[in-house]
Amino acid sequence: ITLELTSNYLKWAFFFKSLCGKFGLRSHIDGSAPPQPDDPQWDVAECYVHGWLSSFVDDSVVDLAIENADPTARDLWVAIEGIFHANREPCAIFLLNEFHSMVQGDSTILAYCQHLKTKAVALRDVSRPVEDSHLVLALLRGLNPRFSNTIDNIANSTVLPSFGRAHDMLVL
Repeated sequence: ITLELTSNYLKWAFFFKSLCGKFGLRSHIDGSAPPQPDDPQWDVAECYVHGWLSSFVDDSVVDLAIENADPTARDLWVAIEGIFHANREPCAIFLLNEFHSMVQGDSTILAYCQHLKTKAVALRDVSRPVEDSHLVLALLRGLNPRFSNTIDNIANSTVLPSFGRAHDMLVL
């Protein structure tokens, strides 16, 4: 997974932390151990983390994150995190607009549901979680009119089904 300005930062961060943890290098990004630039083993490990950051982060993000000529992996991690946390509110506005204006069009039910779910995850990542019932209502609102009978059945249910169940009802 490559982190881009439009990526799911939390998903990327989870995978990157796991990668560092797998090799016992998480302290290079989480600040749990002080830098030891005079230790050759620390320096080699630091180079690994720098290399991974260069490999898994788009140049546009790295360019924004680099503030000095020789940043530590921790410096880069904190700067990258800051880029994504600073943009939460503007990002939430755009994501909410996209989420609430989404329509199925010619997409399959599966593709449309995946797109809705992806937007819901992105909204969660900017501290705007979407409740399952709102996800179902957004699904119904944007469906192709050819599903009007199923839309009525779902909407008139005594209890609104889960998103997964609503998807299953549409596929059947």
